[in-house]
Amino acid sequence: MLLVLHIIQYICTNKTLITMENTDEPKTMETNPKVSVFKNSVKYGLYTGIAYILLCLLLWALNVPKMSWLNYLTFIVLIVGVILATINYRNKINDGFISYGKALATGVYVCVIAGVLVGIYTYLFYSFIYPEGIQEMLDLAEEQLVEKGFSDDMIDKQLSMTRKFSSIPIMSISSFIGTIIWGTIFSLVTSAILKKNDNSFDATFPQ
Repeated sequence: MLLVLHIIQYICTNKTLITMENTDEPKTMETNPKVSVFKNSVKYGLYTGIAYILLCLLLWALNVPKMSWLNYLTFIVLIVGVILATINYRNKINDGFISYGKALATGVYVCVIAGVLVGIYTYLFYSFIYPEGIQEMLDLAEEQLVEKGFSDDMIDKQLSMTRKFSSIPIMSISSFIGTIIWGTIFSLVTSAILKKNDNSFDATFPQ
């Protein structure tokens, strides 16, 4: 009888320990959640898009000419946004390591999110804030064609083509696509610089 009681006690004790171990495991997973590349990029994409828009509004408020080199500062905003997103994922999320593929994906995601905001901004800007801006661009294009000595017939053909691509929806789409293209080009370079592969034994032979 005593032997039976000892066996029952042993089983109950081990069952309690197993239950405690099973309940501890998911808690560990919950306290250390893994942030995905996309989720990290969304945050920095929003920051980058907002900074891009604020810079565009500042340049417009200062009446900076369209051909001024200051307009290229928008490229700097894209590059900085991509770099910050990549470094944040590498150092704060992925234990100091990031592959070239993940770094490139981070940059592309950042630019896609920023491109969406820039496209929306372009539509709202030329629809409500500065509707006369398109006509001013056409007038500037005409002046440049006249200065280059184009004939009246050639000027009319060039302006007709320019008008087709100067509608607000097309300009919005162009801003969106342009942001992604330039951002991807920048990301190809920054990814090669910021990548850091984990060459440790644990990474090479995961258990």
